[in-house]
Amino acid sequence: MRIRPIDKRLLIHQIIYEEFEEEGPFGGGGFAQPLPIDRVRVEPSSSFRQDSNGEEIALKATVFLDAKNTPLFRKLKEKSKVTFGDDDYRVHQCQALFALDGVTPHHYEVELQ
Repeated sequence: MRIRPIDKRLLIHQIIYEEFEEEGPFGGGGFAQPLPIDRVRVEPSSSFRQDSNGEEIALKATVFLDAKNTPLFRKLKEKSKVTFGDDDYRVHQCQALFALDGVTPHHYEVELQ
């Protein structure tokens, strides 16, 4: 049995991804060069989730990246910056969803705040 990829007709958006670079011993931390990622889907949402400290985090959108149809398929790093249209977001969590083998991700669902 094979699980089909997310249909290309649904992957109609482009995001600009700026990966978060780890903070050094003196603080700071910045972002890598902007990288456009095509063939993704952005679904606006408005939900709340609690972080490990019990604080509420407002989630504003979810991005879907497909293993087969998203050319620059990759796991997006937490705290990274994502730009969609005129809006800037931060990656809260990137969750891999697997097909049947349990090794190769079928797609990623990225929660943005």
